[in-house]
Amino acid sequence: MTKVPAQLWPLLIVVVAGAIALARWTAVDRRRISAIWAFAALAVMTGAVSLVPTLEPRQARIASEVARAFCEIAAIQFTSLLLIQVILRRFALPRIASDLFAGLGYLLVLMNMLARLGVNVTGLIATSAVFTAVIGFGLQDLLGNLAGGLSLQLERSIRQGDWLKTDLGVGQVRMVRIRHTAIATPDGDTILIPNSMLTKQPVTVIGRLPGETPSTPNHRKLITFAVEYRHSPAQVIEVVEEALSSSPIEGMSDQPAPRCVIVDYRSLDVLYGVLVWLTRPGNEHSDSSVVRTRLYYALTRVGIPLSTIPQSIQLEDSRGAGHGRLGDERGGRQTLARIPIFQSLTTDENRAVWNMLERLRFAPGEYILHEGDEGDSLYILARGTVRVTLRNGASDRELAILHPGQFFGEMSLLTGERRSASVIATEEVECHRLKKDDFRKVLDRRHELAEEISLVLTARQSGLETARRSIAAESLAVSQPHNTELLVRIRRFFGLTRASDGKI
Repeated sequence: MTKVPAQLWPLLIVVVAGAIALARWTAVDRRRISAIWAFAALAVMTGAVSLVPTLEPRQARIASEVARAFCEIAAIQFTSLLLIQVILRRFALPRIASDLFAGLGYLLVLMNMLARLGVNVTGLIATSAVFTAVIGFGLQDLLGNLAGGLSLQLERSIRQGDWLKTDLGVGQVRMVRIRHTAIATPDGDTILIPNSMLTKQPVTVIGRLPGETPSTPNHRKLITFAVEYRHSPAQVIEVVEEALSSSPIEGMSDQPAPRCVIVDYRSLDVLYGVLVWLTRPGNEHSDSSVVRTRLYYALTRVGIPLSTIPQSIQLEDSRGAGHGRLGDERGGRQTLARIPIFQSLTTDENRAVWNMLERLRFAPGEYILHEGDEGDSLYILARGTVRVTLRNGASDRELAILHPGQFFGEMSLLTGERRSASVIATEEVECHRLKKDDFRKVLDRRHELAEEISLVLTARQSGLETARRSIAAESLAVSQPHNTELLVRIRRFFGLTRASDGKI
């Protein structure tokens, strides 16, 4: 009875144990590990078959040789995995190198097994040459795919993790095999593209230059919008670039910075375009929509609406597109009366302030105020909610959530101080802004109003300073502004003088 050579069983045990160790302690191809276990199991089963007493000697010998071949294939798989993905891992050899090594080993095992079974291997090769042309012609597509896969992996022109744009769609490369390349689309589908197609047709590798390693793609896109001729191009460009640079947008890189350009002069309007760098290929429709939303709110805030449908009639408030009111006059004045710094206003002063308010709208996620920026205006929240944050090292700490009827930015309005916190819209937000130059008209009529307001501000500022102390690494006392000091700063900022001595 023919038996599997006894020395192969220790080899098989070593191979299986080594495969288990690689699977547990290193990041290797799990499919190769599974293949090793499968070939080891086949070797054991066919080896057991060769020991069946009822088998004829020739059948037992064939089973024994097949078991030996499976054992050798498992060893080749393990050697290939250990050599390419562990020992030579720092050289980043393409996957095709491991496949070629294993394929050559399979061929040698097959030829060796046939030779041991008494097959004339040399004669077989010679006689089979006559079929080479027929086989090559019949399998030309398969051979083309194999050649394409070999070329792609050796040149490394397409790598795992790259984003590709082909005639079949856009997707991220999941694997490059000898026969095909698999890409995953943003829709959750997987497209198997024959390698011969990738080598014959133009393919765009999104956001990666030749020789670079796959990383977060940075793909430039032009997003167009139209504005009427009556608006200054310099103002449009400045507003757009500021709006896209000041607040982060998910899916858009801040470097290179967004750039607004004039694309074309048309019969009724000017076609502008903003060049932005998007980082999520396949999600461009969604990310472009966010950019367009920011453009709409930014332009509307400064009274530059997007171009309307030709021959439509647009009715505007006489004060300009950027102005609005807190509901009706009665409701707006009641809202002002509930704001602490305006509670001491008379009825006429309340009405004057109400008429000075300017309506502004902000998109979700947009910064309304940046901590540390200069400013001279106050905001009253009319609709939506905002987050108030303070810098805490590399991150921000949330201080409060403000709701309609609440206000922020009063210190910049009254003293010209830099913004002491950042304010971010959590949803679509509508605010009403009061500027210094407008509020000066109220203070000019009644100078003592500055002292009444300073009392309210002193109490309000204590809450913010307490929050700052809790954020600081060491517990240091932060001096609170005295009412007299704050009053002096308000008078100096607005250029007010005391009636008694003419001094500020």
